[in-house]
Amino acid sequence: MQKYSPQNGDEIILELQNAIKKDGKSDRLFRLCNNFVQWLQEDHPDVKVKTNNYVFHIKSHNPSTIQIILSYLRQYLEEFGQIEFSERRFTRMVKLPRKLHEEPEPITKEEIRAFVESALPKKRALYMMLKDSGMRIGEAVQLRKKDIDLTSVPVTITVQANYTKTKHGRTTFVTRETKPYLERVISILDKDDDLVFGSSQDMRKSVRSQEDTFRRIRERLGFTEKYESNGLYKKNLHAFRAYCATQLAEMYGEEFAHGFIGHKGYLRQYIRNKDKLAEKYLRAENCLMIYETIEVVDQSLTIEQAKKELRQEIQDEFRKDRNELIKLLKNKKVIEELLT
Repeated sequence: MQKYSPQNGDEIILELQNAIKKDGKSDRLFRLCNNFVQWLQEDHPDVKVKTNNYVFHIKSHNPSTIQIILSYLRQYLEEFGQIEFSERRFTRMVKLPRKLHEEPEPITKEEIRAFVESALPKKRALYMMLKDSGMRIGEAVQLRKKDIDLTSVPVTITVQANYTKTKHGRTTFVTRETKPYLERVISILDKDDDLVFGSSQDMRKSVRSQEDTFRRIRERLGFTEKYESNGLYKKNLHAFRAYCATQLAEMYGEEFAHGFIGHKGYLRQYIRNKDKLAEKYLRAENCLMIYETIEVVDQSLTIEQAKKELRQEIQDEFRKDRNELIKLLKNKKVIEELLT
């Protein structure tokens, strides 16, 4: 609209469609796409966008976002405009900016504690659960009371298939330090179908609400540094999920970590074997907790091994006592000889 007003987008596409039908030349379509890519890479302070809460102007988009926008535009050109072009020709004619890849900055235990301690009780429980379970925020806001089993060890959360991005359900857990936070939140819920953290039945609205709250806490704490490549904040809700994956990867390897947090195609055998998954999680609790630490006991120690170690310990104590007794008797004999 800024460039072609009073024509709107649909009128421009229909005009392109008619022109291409007449002469068969689609170069003008690619020029339009390239102009749009260039426009997306610039700031436009004069173009205002209004939402319910505030007004902002169009800022330059990062390469990843531009590629997503162009993929939607291609679909629209093909479906609405009935304009067909080959993948090879589009890739060659439209110059998309290259994605920049930066090493993501991990969130530390101290930073997680700062967010938890700056939040209200319900949000505290959410942040503690996210760092333990590796759930996406979109999954977390859809959880219902019936999905959380506080009686199991560890506390078990069933992530239903319809909650997930991949449409594959899975089981996840939280550590013992997070259990009291969840108990307080769940204790005020009446029905099994009540949402635990969601503010609306609309998942997107719930996610936006959580992101707005997190943004205010982040600003209050001063964690406002962004990645240069995409303009995203280094401390975000996804960082809790990454924290969980990182801790599990250090203990069991990346394949297990990816499978645990629900990346499609990883480690389905562990997801099926819930007993084994719970056992492995309990061993990793110490790595995930930000307040408490526990002694990790090797559960693979058999009863026979334990008995053997106990017998050895008793024998060692017996030898020690016997040696002390022999020394005492020798000393007594020496003393009696001196006295006589």
